[in-house]
Amino acid sequence: MTRKQATLLFKGLIAMAGGLAIAAHVEAAACRVTQTTTVAGQKIESDLCMQNLGRDAARFKTLCSDGSEGVPSLGVAPAKVVYLAACPTKAVNVCEGFGQGTYTTYFYNKEDGPQRKQGCEATGGKFN
Repeated sequence: MTRKQATLLFKGLIAMAGGLAIAAHVEAAACRVTQTTTVAGQKIESDLCMQNLGRDAARFKTLCSDGSEGVPSLGVAPAKVVYLAACPTKAVNVCEGFGQGTYTTYFYNKEDGPQRKQGCEATGGKFN
């Protein structure tokens, strides 16, 4: 995999903003996802939480569970997910109102902020 392909893959993963999760308790209003991804030989630790702002539980479950098994051949490990009543609000970055205003994602580490911003804005969110 070339560096450009790896970068595009990572941007897509960030744009999913939480789509790398393990489904468990769909009544929860938030899912916190931690995962390790290796891109171009560099390990990237992801730690984010997605807050459901009004989508139905089935749609939220789908978003939290898509890709949860990871893609080992591409350096994407399975994700670990914890379902919560609400996301911790102390975050490095926040993507507010993406997905037609129905989700907010909190990012808890500093890695790859530019890709986060692009992914957030591409899905209709406001990044800060």
